Amino acid sequence: GHVLLEADFSQMELRVLAHFSQEPAFMAAFSGDNREADIHRRTAALALGVAEDDVTADQRNTVGKGINFGIIYGLTAHGLAQQLSIDVGQAEQFSAAYFAGYPAIRRWKQAVEQQVYGDLQVRTLYGRRRYLPDVWSRNKDAKQRALRQAVNTIIQGTAADINKLALVRLHRALPDCCRLLLTVHDSVLLEVPEDRAESTSTLVRRVMQSPPPEFAVPLAVNVGCGRCWAECQ
Repeated sequence: GHVLLEADFSQMELRVLAHFSQEPAFMAAFSGDNREADIHRRTAALALGVAEDDVTADQRNTVGKGINFGIIYGLTAHGLAQQLSIDVGQAEQFSAAYFAGYPAIRRWKQAVEQQVYGDLQVRTLYGRRRYLPDVWSRNKDAKQRALRQAVNTIIQGTAADINKLALVRLHRALPDCCRLLLTVHDSVLLEVPEDRAESTSTLVRRVMQSPPPEFAVPLAVNVGCGRCWAECQ
């Protein structure tokens, strides 16, 4: 008499990047009527120098996603080249086009790196700290890894904070007949009575999309139901 319900934050880390960088193109993509804009397609078009309508599904899923998340994870041109199976020169061109198209992201990333040199730590939006003394390491690899971790920690750490805040609100809002089972990255899996699946979906989406304190970008949540996890996708 029960079904599974999965609620998944849409493009959470990119929304966090938009919040911190205040990049106008990202803010516009995730705000107002454009809440579900396809930022991966937009980035692929920027890197490839083509119109968004000319970006293929494969280019969107490889180039667009690869660059967007590569920036978050701090991939070098060499790492991006390996991920996209392209040469390093082309990866450098993609990175240059990305930062030229999204200059506020470049400025924010540089500001984080400068700040961590002085503080030796970074904080998420909600105050969790990570110490990164290796930014002053004489070992080049250790130093570059710490700089990548500085940017990555702020983005992924804040995304995790927002997810946990949503879980607290869900726990308070759900009726006793619904159970939180587990979280997987930016999604949460619940077990709900089949005859209350639709109403619970509405409740879960409303609660999770409620803007957390101090966060400036609208959130979006995809919800699916099924008798097994695969049917929820």
